[in-house]
Amino acid sequence: MKESLNPTPQTLSFSSPQNMCRRCDGLGRSFDFDPDPFMPHPDTLFLDGVIGQCAV
Repeated sequence: MKESLNPTPQTLSFSSPQNMCRRCDGLGRSFDFDPDPFMPHPDTLFLDGVIGQCAV
């Protein structure tokens, strides 16, 4: 015999700790950082100028 579960709003919520999306932590948006625009020469050492100039 199967055990029946009594669903609650928290059980069905995508933002509850048990059910939240692991990529966005239940927020519905993920924030990714792409370092490539800041590192035009990734093989260069940090002290030799690996970080490019950024326009603000």
